[in-house]
Amino acid sequence: MKHEYAFPEAFPWVRFLHEAAIREYLVEFVETARAAVGLDNVSLLAPVIAAWKSTALIHSDKDLHRELTTPAGEDFGPV
Repeated sequence: MKHEYAFPEAFPWVRFLHEAAIREYLVEFVETARAAVGLDNVSLLAPVIAAWKSTALIHSDKDLHRELTTPAGEDFGPV
């Protein structure tokens, strides 16, 4: 997987995401970073990074990915 940006060096776990997801993460990261800088609070980036890192973790584990993407087959009632 060849990337023309530095994200894989800063966030090595992006290698477990597919290309479209990496682009989506990059866009969300940059948009959130701009907004966070505007509010003088870069800690607002932490939830974005944590969410995408969790997504990469799910994609890195075939059993976990299958478990989380397979319908449960049960109706657990209204949400």
